[in-house]
Amino acid sequence: MDKVKGRNLYINLFDEIKVRDSLGLKTFAGTSKKFIAHIISGWFPSHRENLFPQGVNKERVIDRQNNKYKERVVDVKTGRIIRDVEENLTDHK
Repeated sequence: MDKVKGRNLYINLFDEIKVRDSLGLKTFAGTSKKFIAHIISGWFPSHRENLFPQGVNKERVIDRQNNKYKERVVDVKTGRIIRDVEENLTDHK
């Protein structure tokens, strides 16, 4: 067998794992089946072709006691604000 001297072979392998999370919370009063507050926050997938697969960061607060609706949606890839709404819940459609 011939031995090759002075040759080194280096191989570097890299991989990436993206972790995305979100949180949802509902508050109920007593034994009522209707929530009085609903909050979501975090990463969510988007079905819009131009936002897939990166998705969006979304924060939404529905507060029935104080008649408030707030939602902010941001494109993960560009950081562009897609939706920013704060209004009375009774005015929200």
